[in-house]
Formats: sequence, C-alpha cells, structure tokens
Amino acid sequence: MKIICLEGDYNSIHSNKEYILATKPDSAVIKNGIDMYLPEFSNLIFGELEFVVKIDKVGKHISEEFANNYYNEITLGIDFTAMDLLEKLKEKQLPWEIAKGFDFSTKIGTFSPKENFFESLSASFSINEKEQFASEFTSLKNNINKTIAYVSKYFMLKKGDCIFLGNLLLERFKANENDYLEAFMNSQLNLDLKIR
Repeated sequence: MKIICLEGDYNSIHSNKEYILATKPDSAVIKNGIDMYLPEFSNLIFGELEFVVKIDKVGKHISEEFANNYYNEITLGIDFTAMDLLEKLKEKQLPWEIAKGFDFSTKIGTFSPKENFFESLSASFSINEKEQFASEFTSLKNNINKTIAYVSKYFMLKKGDCIFLGNLLLERFKANENDYLEAFMNSQLNLDLKIR
C-alpha cells in the first residue's frame, strides 16, 4: 500500500490541469486506537483534513472516463507535515520525504461506499470539541476521476492504495500536545485522534 497526497487547497487544485504530488509509505498510517506522538525532530507539525479514496484494483494510464471503476470507498484523512523541516528542504531544493512521510504522519478514517456521497457530501472538523470547519461539497465524483487519471500517469495504482485529495480547511492547523481531533462526514464521526 502507498499513500499519494495532492498538495494544496482542495478547491483551487482541482481547477488546475496538473497537481503537485507527495508520497508516503504505509508506515505513515496511524492505526485505529493509537495516539499520535509528536516527533522530536520538529516543533511545527501541521495537519490538513482531506477526502481520501481507496483504490480497488490495479491500473495504469487510467482514462478519466473509466476512473470511476477503480475505487468504491471514500473517507476523510489527516495529512501531517513537519513544516519547519519542509521549509529547510525546500530552501536546499531537496526531496520532501522526511517532512511528509515520517512514521505516523497520516490518519485515515472509516471508509464508506462512494454511492452515498456523489450528490452531496458534508465534512466538519473539531479540535478539543470546538468546531473549526464545516462545509458542503459537490462535484466530488468529477474531481476524484480527474485525480485518478492524473496520478496513474506516473504511478501504477494497486488495490489498497490511498489518494488524499487536497486540504479542505482554509489553512493548515497546528498539532499541539493533548489536542483531541475529530472529523465528521455527513454528520457521522469518521475519525478521531489524540495528540501526545
């Protein structure tokens, strides 16, 4: 399993023809029931709330017309980044992997059938039970299909791979010790995470 993340704001990146992609290994995933422990190598861990699709079968050079056949489930996820480390890497024009793909840098929620969400999908996000974000989304199917077609030009997609579709929030949030994060999809709790 690999994780592919679209970098940037959900609403703006899906109006573009090209994406900036980052990858994470499966060791980045925080398992259910496990807290996130802030790493010692960074003082600025920031998170993004994103829609996530799980690939259902192997594909390469998938056309947008047929991309809908390559996934069946949608969820929410949180993509964490060590921002201080990322800025240093950018300055030196070095790869981003250690800032994006470090261990336990990703939380993935509970997947649900895609048919439940094609017409409209709401998402909300709370920190310490205080709502930070809530919005409705349409055109999700078109954005997913376009993303799968684009990503599959560069990566062979395999069953179980996950694609993060871009930050839903107006800006990234800082992960602080003892924060409790909750994300909801269509008013149902989709994921929660304690920061240590």
